[in-house]
Amino acid sequence: WYTNDVNIKFVANDNEGGSGILKTEYSLDNGVTWFNYVNQFILNQEGEIKILYSSTDRAGNREESKEILLKIDKTGPQIYFIAPFDGEEFLRSERFKIEYEAIDNFSGLATNTEEIFLDDKKINKTGLLDLFNLSLGEYKLKINLADIAGNVSVMQIKFTIISSIGSAISDLERSYSERIILSDIAKDKLVRELKWIKEFTEKHTNKINGMLDEAFKKVILVKYEIILKELEIYLKKGWIVDKGYGIIQEDIEYLINNFYI
Repeated sequence: WYTNDVNIKFVANDNEGGSGILKTEYSLDNGVTWFNYVNQFILNQEGEIKILYSSTDRAGNREESKEILLKIDKTGPQIYFIAPFDGEEFLRSERFKIEYEAIDNFSGLATNTEEIFLDDKKINKTGLLDLFNLSLGEYKLKINLADIAGNVSVMQIKFTIISSIGSAISDLERSYSERIILSDIAKDKLVRELKWIKEFTEKHTNKINGMLDEAFKKVILVKYEIILKELEIYLKKGWIVDKGYGIIQEDIEYLINNFYI
């Protein structure tokens, strides 16, 4: 396969003692139309192109037509993300499967060339992508894929990991199950406080405009600040390890800034 335009040049020679070459002709449509060859030309059409060619000497002898098959593919595969979609938001407590479709109109997709990167780290496509161990924020998901001709395409999207009260509670439960929160007393108390905030927020959110009055926001902020202080105490007591502390602290600080239910 050629991955660029191809220069076509014909060179014809008559037999020794012959009358000499009168003309060379070529066809790009399987012999329906013939063109006199004058100068080399560029073939830029993609796909499999059959060129017929034949030369005639000055005595009128025309050689039997010959053919050459040129395969040109200048375009990499087209890649389409199915999941996730660009700009999608996920909770840290979620998992998702990376799904995409790819097509190549000419040489076809090459096998075993797929590379998937989360930011700059290469990851495996198989299974679900677990977001629990990732920080909150925006991530780039990139796929590299080649076709048989060697053209490489890159498709990149972005997704964001956010938090909610429900997600923070799930993070607490999982942190406890994975032994990065070691105390059930600490875990249960933090879960109870977050559930109280969730119920309080739902109760006092304006049903018409979805807003929360400033007075109620202050109550919630105080509760969140208490949770942050409790986390520090639990860390000093050894009831929670650094990783668990970092996950829950990040959740709470996100909730302070966003007031997610």
